[in-house]
Amino acid sequence: MKWLKFMWLFLAVVLVGCQERVRPVEKPAYFKEADLALAHLAKSVSQQIGGLKFPDTPVPIDEFFNESSAEVATSGKIFQTQLASLLSKEHTKLAFASLNRKNIESAQWIVLSSYAPVKEKIAEQPGAWVRLKVTVADVVTGQQLASSESFLQASQFQSDPTRFFKEAPMYLNDQRHRERIDVINGKAQPLKQKLTIQAIFAEAVTAYDDGKYDEAEAAFADVLKLAPDHRGALTGKYQILWQQGKKAEAVTAFTNLLSLSADSGNVSIRILFKLNGTDFVDVGDLAQQYRLWTKSMGQVITAKSRCLDVVGHASRSGSAEYNDRLSFQRANRIAGLIQQQTPATHGKVKAFGKGYQETIVGNGANDASDAIDRRVEFVVKTCS
Repeated sequence: MKWLKFMWLFLAVVLVGCQERVRPVEKPAYFKEADLALAHLAKSVSQQIGGLKFPDTPVPIDEFFNESSAEVATSGKIFQTQLASLLSKEHTKLAFASLNRKNIESAQWIVLSSYAPVKEKIAEQPGAWVRLKVTVADVVTGQQLASSESFLQASQFQSDPTRFFKEAPMYLNDQRHRERIDVINGKAQPLKQKLTIQAIFAEAVTAYDDGKYDEAEAAFADVLKLAPDHRGALTGKYQILWQQGKKAEAVTAFTNLLSLSADSGNVSIRILFKLNGTDFVDVGDLAQQYRLWTKSMGQVITAKSRCLDVVGHASRSGSAEYNDRLSFQRANRIAGLIQQQTPATHGKVKAFGKGYQETIVGNGANDASDAIDRRVEFVVKTCS
């Protein structure tokens, strides 16, 4: 009977080998031109899917999104279009196109793309770099079919977020965002419904960026029909009301968004300060909005009978002692403003400075690429 046992073992190994396609380990590839970095990605994933049975429907390509903050940068949108063109040339029997609500309906494959500024001492080449990742996955199961990465010189990547993300009050790196990252990193997650929502959301963001608020509002409403707790769409609803001058309605929309987000216990708010100080930046009406956001935060924790930690963070530039002090001063400014606006919060709000102990990007560039490192976090908790 030993031969029977070994035969079953042999068959099991063969079956496993059929299910898991072993891909060669890539050596880090560094490029000083975006065209070359994208061409490397397109060629690499094309070679990996070459032996698979191709779907007979178009393959959507998502925008390159920031792994840390879920934002889409200027280059993220440009690269999406360029990658679709390069992949179409590599595989003439496949049609590649930017993700939209129409092509995701019948899609069998999806191309997910992300970028991340490289932390200090990670890159094998001197200088500042941005890591680009591309993954081809099954739409239904989220199983990874191909994956590749390349490093692009940071000066060749336009890291400024598009208008919607630049004006958003919160970073949108929520559970939906983390699940896309999981698939890019090889952990399968069901994608179909999430990609349908993402396609409509991207459509809404594009309309907002173009100043087409009626179209954006309708698309954000479509997202909320499918996902009532979608932070991005709720943020979009607030931003449109604010842009239309409907301040009272905007306040209500933001308070609702904040109340929902606070239930998760941690909220990252985009509050920008002048360099080396605690004064808000002089950009448009941001200072007015900041006061609205802090007032809403005070009202939310009062309504929920909760306490609040205001945690300031700094980017990795300057000494540790300096950034510890500056991050605390900024958090203390926000904590003081909340208590001033909502007296019921006195004794329930504490300020902390983390300096650059908890950077997310950590490249110390002090520009749009590491803006999330200079964030203020609100930690909503039970009062002790």
